[in-house]
Amino acid sequence: MVEFMVLSAPRSGSTWVANWLTTERVLCLHDPILEHKPEDLDALTWPPCRHSPGYSPAVDRLFGIACTGLGLLTAFVNAHPARKVIVHRDFRDINESLMSLGLTRVIAKRWEQALNAIDGMHVQYADLFQGGLAEPIYEHLTHLPFDAVRHEQLKDMHIEPMFDEVKVVPERAREFRKRVTEALA
Repeated sequence: MVEFMVLSAPRSGSTWVANWLTTERVLCLHDPILEHKPEDLDALTWPPCRHSPGYSPAVDRLFGIACTGLGLLTAFVNAHPARKVIVHRDFRDINESLMSLGLTRVIAKRWEQALNAIDGMHVQYADLFQGGLAEPIYEHLTHLPFDAVRHEQLKDMHIEPMFDEVKVVPERAREFRKRVTEALA
């Protein structure tokens, strides 16, 4: 079962967050909705997660996601019991980053409305990279002590997906796009 969610617009640190939150005690998947329906996320088995077959208390691992699309499905997200952090970044920076990759701009007003409507801890993008501000985010999501040494090591790293290798299930992408279009109508 998904125990925590980090939700944001694209180019808002979700890949970095998935790396930061994946440790020997935590597994955080990045953008799982590219392969799975939102309703199927809780059924994913990632041993040795607590709710997975083969789970062993000796390896107590939390399971979460960092996602750049799920936040548009506000009703679904708000109904889910997972702890949530919503990351906000200036949309001029988001769109500049998207355009530099040859991708399409996002519509700021729709994204802002969707992200602002999510119940959870709302943080700024820059907060992720400042130890004193990142600590409560980490502890809210994982209920584990903040690892300041690990955070310091990671905070200056530029971490991105290998775009050519990102697995996308076309049928899931079409379904999700339709759901988002309906949700934002």
